[in-house]
Amino acid sequence: MGNCSCKSKKELTRIIKSQVAKHRTECASKTNEIKPNFEGVILQSLQSLPSKEYLKYEFEAEGSFPLISEDPFAEKIINYRGANSYQYFSGSKIGVTCRKGLKNDFNQDNFFIHSKPPFLLAGVFDGHGPNGHLISALARKNFPNFLLSNSALSQNPVDCIYNAFIKTQEEIVYKCEKSHNNCEISGCTATIIFFYEDSVFIGQLGDSRAILLRNCKGRLLSIPLTVDHNVNDPEEKARLEKNGGLIRQSSIDDNGKVSLPTHESYCLSVSRAFGDTAFSDIGVLCQPFITEHQTGQRDTFIVMCTDGVWDCIENKEVAKILEYNSPESACNIIANLAWSRWIDKHQDRVDDITVLIIPL
Repeated sequence: MGNCSCKSKKELTRIIKSQVAKHRTECASKTNEIKPNFEGVILQSLQSLPSKEYLKYEFEAEGSFPLISEDPFAEKIINYRGANSYQYFSGSKIGVTCRKGLKNDFNQDNFFIHSKPPFLLAGVFDGHGPNGHLISALARKNFPNFLLSNSALSQNPVDCIYNAFIKTQEEIVYKCEKSHNNCEISGCTATIIFFYEDSVFIGQLGDSRAILLRNCKGRLLSIPLTVDHNVNDPEEKARLEKNGGLIRQSSIDDNGKVSLPTHESYCLSVSRAFGDTAFSDIGVLCQPFITEHQTGQRDTFIVMCTDGVWDCIENKEVAKILEYNSPESACNIIANLAWSRWIDKHQDRVDDITVLIIPL
């Protein structure tokens, strides 16, 4: 592909400087919304949200394929499939935003939300490596098809979720080989939420964390639903080292990485992912962790974000934002706050940012 859609280095520098200045100003006002100065307020979000309204209608909403010409902080376009998907998704009160980071590259994050009563399925993906945007797009496209087409889903959701992960990995490898796109050192994280009756099933690869927010006397308590898959986890680290992986600290953040013994420049910050076939011999797996959670009356939201959020915002801060804002508004506040903190810490580097909030 030619360079006609790419911005020059000089133009990109101008855009970066303008975006930094713009979002410093915008985020200063947004940050003030995190800790409102009033006590005993009933959650605004609880007053207006119908209970699982999204389970009444069928719709499909998903992130578009990225363009390298997109500006920093550009919001990923949502594609809707089905005659009434836009209408039903808009009325679902589900919030989502996916923003390109500060870089001369693709937005490698992606997401989907599919409602197929009595099921709801949603997922977020964070790509990495040269073709990470391709891997996350393939995962976004194929995972929901594999899972929701399984006739045994209501009888055995855990096995069906597991099999959908394995089939998605196989499809990614097949499609990459067929199109001559390398997935040896490219991949993506995956965090999947599947709702059925009063159960929530979480399937996960990598570090795109999911949390549950529970209403405790008018305040939201954050409860982790996932454990990050990286070398900071003793069991994950032990498996990687046993298979010859080299563990080292990153030069740009506090997270450890695993590299190939034959190519130390090839490294990963996660220990489970889609793609990344060159790392399978050292124990990087596509087999997910799957957990089940029984929802109760006080369970209010599930939040999924890529590490562009979690690297700089704590779980409790997300909970505080959602005490006083709708899911749709909270997504943008969280994204702006994450951007501001990346700029404050790194000046000229911001990761892609995805926030997906589902009301319970």
